[in-house]
Amino acid sequence: MRRAASFAAALVLVLAATACQGGEPAVDASAEPEAGGPAWGATPDAGAVTRPGALPEDAPALAALVAEQVAAAGTLRSEVSITIPGQSREDTLTAEVITGEEPVARITIDQYTPEEGAEAEPPATELILAQDVVYALQDQAALELGERPWIRLSREELAAYEAELGPFVAIFDQIFAIAEEARMDASTENLVALVEAGELTEGPVADSSEGAAAQRYEGTAPMAVLGRNSADEAYDTLIEEGVDTVEWTLLLDERGLPLRFDVQVEVETGTRALSSAAYSGWAEPIDIALPPEDEISSLQTLVEDAGEGGG
Repeated sequence: MRRAASFAAALVLVLAATACQGGEPAVDASAEPEAGGPAWGATPDAGAVTRPGALPEDAPALAALVAEQVAAAGTLRSEVSITIPGQSREDTLTAEVITGEEPVARITIDQYTPEEGAEAEPPATELILAQDVVYALQDQAALELGERPWIRLSREELAAYEAELGPFVAIFDQIFAIAEEARMDASTENLVALVEAGELTEGPVADSSEGAAAQRYEGTAPMAVLGRNSADEAYDTLIEEGVDTVEWTLLLDERGLPLRFDVQVEVETGTRALSSAAYSGWAEPIDIALPPEDEISSLQTLVEDAGEGGG
């Protein structure tokens, strides 16, 4: 889960790599919302999320219920804390998500290193993800973007500039993978995948630990599911070390919507948290707007500016 630092490092490398290259392939962005105004919005019908009948008693049925109720809700807000055993850094994702076949999310990623004497934390990374487009807000000075602190990356534009970027295409592919992983963490997609592939060990059990009536489920799942949906090699390392199972706890409200999802793993030093997600704002209105046009750079503007600077 190498998020914010990966974005910054990749973009700095590409700026250097394109310093002596030019080119102006055309990219059609006509299908996107206009910058600086309302972009993606959702005003779901809260009444569309009805209480489930009988509560699930196996993991696949539980995963199916969550997926169905999340789709009916249409929107959510989440806060996810992520810690990987063997790494000292913690990531916190705060997000607003519009679900559906073409989900949209606005995510802020903060990093924290709880070690004395650790280097200064990188600035928070802010992302807007929609279909095959990623908008990333990075540290303005570090990226040398002048008055355009946002950068827009699209699959279409990446293909158009493949020749100019050369081997750095792989870095941008990694950026897309990390951004998509962040969206899956912030939404419930990784939750559903993990539960669906797992087994129940307890539940449903009545639980009011979150201050509301809820049902608690506990279970296990293969570590390989997390590794498959992650760009971080730490999961593969854990599997190689014999840590092949994770334990999870899921709290559902009375509508079958997640309140909390915790994932833990047993390592030699004891149980460690992998992630803890809190969900709220189900079926509440969400508007995700793009920043003003004059604050956004793109691969095209970066390549053109680098070409002018490098002669």
